[in-house]
Amino acid sequence: MLRIVWTLLLPACFLATSSSFAQGRSDIAEDLLRKCGLWEQLSSVEPQVQAGFSQAMSVAQPGPSAAEAERLARVIKSSYAASRLRATASQVIAEGLAEQHVADLVRWYASPVGVAITKAEEQFSASQGEPREVAASGAAMLERSTGQRRELIDAIMRETKAVDAAVEMTLSVALAVQRGISAAMPSAPNMTGADITAALESQRPRLVDAYSKLTAASFALTYKSVSDADLERYVAFIKSPAGQHFSALAMRALDAALSKATEELGRNLPSTRDRASA
Repeated sequence: MLRIVWTLLLPACFLATSSSFAQGRSDIAEDLLRKCGLWEQLSSVEPQVQAGFSQAMSVAQPGPSAAEAERLARVIKSSYAASRLRATASQVIAEGLAEQHVADLVRWYASPVGVAITKAEEQFSASQGEPREVAASGAAMLERSTGQRRELIDAIMRETKAVDAAVEMTLSVALAVQRGISAAMPSAPNMTGADITAALESQRPRLVDAYSKLTAASFALTYKSVSDADLERYVAFIKSPAGQHFSALAMRALDAALSKATEELGRNLPSTRDRASA
């Protein structure tokens, strides 16, 4: 599971028979994406790519023509459309979800502890502020926490692979922005996709460190109303076969959605040049 914090509750009818499971795979996958938070998270990718490109172009000399910038914005919007990302992620979930784990997933999220944790996650997502504010207040809360509490937060971070997910999304967005800059600025140093990827990968250690601190702080705030005993139950669940299975599957879904979008962007970038559209 990812930093998108998991909140799923599948209809009981999905558990009826093997045939109904097979027939309802797409519905189950979409329901999982919606309830776990990945559905909404994917809708934030395209605006991030657009914002990154706009910021880079605002200081570029010479920048793209107005027509080139408009065409590039359209290509980004199409490649990273939430509907496209969600469709890819849903397909990965539908194809990879193991039937034997569905009952355990439903049982956990229907339980009182599962419901309480889901509520805490939803409330934090709806009210979280700027990253710097979250980092400061969350770090202060962690400092006041017991050693046991900090260990539980660390376990949730580790088992949900939250930091990995945040880093992968950041690198994917940065790769898209850099490719867009290269397409919009022919005079800029020519970098291949591999060169750009290598340059961004060199930033991974720094990103891991930054997101580790931010995620720990945000988790401290997210679960502030949840008891240690309930967090222990949550950790036990996400370390269970069902929890581990869904965590790995969700990471694959996120990676597939972002990778496919970046490939689509790369294919369409040449068409944004003025000479290509003449």
